[in-house]
Amino acid sequence: MPKSVSLILLLSLLASFVSKAQYTKDWHFTYGLNTTEEARSIVEMYDHSMVMVGYTKREDDNMYLTVVKINENGEKVWDKVFKDYYNSIGNSIITTYDHNLVFTGFCYKDGAYFSDVWVVKMDEDGNVVWEKTFGSDGDDVANCVIETSDHGYAIVGGTEANADFRTDFWLLKLDENGNKVWDQTFGGAKEDYAKCVVETSDKGLALAGYTQSKGSGDRGSNRSFWVIKTDSQGNLLWDNTYGESHFDVATSICTTPDDGLAVAGYTKSEGVVNNDILVFKLAADGTKLWSKKMGTLDTEEANCLIRTYEGNLAVAAYCKSTKIDKSNFWLITLDHETGRYIQNEKFERGSLDYSMAIIQTYDKGLVMAGSTYYFADHLGWQMAVLKFQNDNRPGISFLQPKYKETLVQHDYFSLKVVFSSATPLKQIDLFVDDKLIRTFPDFNELEFFRKSGYETTLKMNLPLHKGNNNFRIVAENQNGITKSEVYNLHNEKLPLIRW
Repeated sequence: MPKSVSLILLLSLLASFVSKAQYTKDWHFTYGLNTTEEARSIVEMYDHSMVMVGYTKREDDNMYLTVVKINENGEKVWDKVFKDYYNSIGNSIITTYDHNLVFTGFCYKDGAYFSDVWVVKMDEDGNVVWEKTFGSDGDDVANCVIETSDHGYAIVGGTEANADFRTDFWLLKLDENGNKVWDQTFGGAKEDYAKCVVETSDKGLALAGYTQSKGSGDRGSNRSFWVIKTDSQGNLLWDNTYGESHFDVATSICTTPDDGLAVAGYTKSEGVVNNDILVFKLAADGTKLWSKKMGTLDTEEANCLIRTYEGNLAVAAYCKSTKIDKSNFWLITLDHETGRYIQNEKFERGSLDYSMAIIQTYDKGLVMAGSTYYFADHLGWQMAVLKFQNDNRPGISFLQPKYKETLVQHDYFSLKVVFSSATPLKQIDLFVDDKLIRTFPDFNELEFFRKSGYETTLKMNLPLHKGNNNFRIVAENQNGITKSEVYNLHNEKLPLIRW
């Protein structure tokens, strides 16, 4: 291969690596009292606040579903403990199209021996809009809820709605008011348990969990990753098992930009006590494209997997030492096409830390939630949240105008500039021929938030003199990032043509 070609390929690889997002810890907080609190899921609201769901274990030794709202800086806004039933846990929470919240988990109603799926819709202030329970004559648990494209909800978990009380995958479809539309169960003669669901580009559903009923040979008490693909009505399209060892458990699933699927969980080889992290990439038809196992002599598990704004994968995991009583939050990001590491970092706090969820925030950062036990303060288990800043976060973009040089025939020009920024703009300065003419400090009426960030529109009538007019606009956002653009407006009146 010619050296010039080799150099080009090398530079391309380096450029693609450098351009991928890196994250550093921004802040962390814990929430709780002298009891036991754990966050199982977290979601970001439209105003950049975040809401966690999990449980609180009280002095009566019962667990109660708990919801905690924090602002974008991690400060607690309110919390709510649901004591409707004597035992309940929240496993998953989402925002809805109307800016409300839906969470799900399970509950034991007073006097009941078996758990039911519990689904609650609440507003941003913590007021219940509606609640529903669904159950059978056995234990029923919801592990994940998503909003589907029709504004209904798909919920997955496990159900013992069978004669021998073995657990099956349970897929439950609700309308936007929480009424059951249909449900499907998938399983065999042994235990099968769904942990996560995602809607695919064809409006079908992909479920991930583990199976003891399927897989190669007689697996006995062994487990395999099990991924099921259905259409929008829950009808089975395909199902596949995947494994690296005799004990493989899938905990999370997400889509990839090429309409594939990524699945994360953990694996344990036969005769080995400790778990390792396992991540698969699948094609749309379920064909395995690559797998990556990550681990040491310690115990490692991945509990949540998401797709980042770049289309790559972010994994919330933890690593528990076998030598000392300590575990660490672990952030892993992977290239979705190859499975190669982009970032692989553990965050040590000298405590027991378990991550359960990860989300991407409006500023292209990440937030990880779970539980922590810090021996020095003797406060017991607490909810914990870590915020990560995107070191390669997008700065400010000038969306309009597209052309930096314009020919005009008038003594003024109506300039419309549209900015996009991950955080709100702090100031806009207007320079004419390198002289500061005007500063715009207030954008309350000019600014609105899109899912991709803040968008600001500024309109100005610019007086022009004959010939070249150079205007420079400098924008600064609240992260201290600045961006400038120069516009050259050439004022030249065309000669009058007489016929």
